[in-house]
Amino acid sequence: MNRRIISFLAALAMLSAFPAAGKAQDIMPSGNERQPEDYEKRLELAKRVEEFRPMEDRVSEVLDVLAPELGADDRERFKNDVTATVNMDRLEELSVATMARLFTPEELQSMIDYYQVPASRTVAEKTPMFRQIVDAEIGREIQFAINRLADTLLPPEATTPPEQIQPPTAPPIADTQ
Repeated sequence: MNRRIISFLAALAMLSAFPAAGKAQDIMPSGNERQPEDYEKRLELAKRVEEFRPMEDRVSEVLDVLAPELGADDRERFKNDVTATVNMDRLEELSVATMARLFTPEELQSMIDYYQVPASRTVAEKTPMFRQIVDAEIGREIQFAINRLADTLLPPEATTPPEQIQPPTAPPIADTQ
């Protein structure tokens, strides 16, 4: 597999984690905090929620989003190599602990109820694809806006000529039914 693609994907994965990193620090206990009184119940419910969306499937979905430009063979090889290296047990423990810390028992039970409906499972499976399309378009719109703003804020020799700035266009949406 092309080393440049792997490097690019690794950098993309790291960058995509940064916005959430600050929020995660606010949620996760520092070690000297007390757990909520109902933490054991939350933990039990969080484990049940985790059963509906196994970590292996979630990692696979993330890798599909990160590697759309790879051919089918390269993507499968990439996914297999990365999946074999990822510590799924640690991620699952983190996921369960984070849910138990963040969500109330009522919210966790609502998730369980939600995932028991077959249509809800397919919504969860399609959500990464939805996010990939919409987030990419958000990124294009932001880049377009930054390019336009740069024209007004930077000296002319440092900017792209206005006639070369193209408005973003959304990719075609494939039918996934």
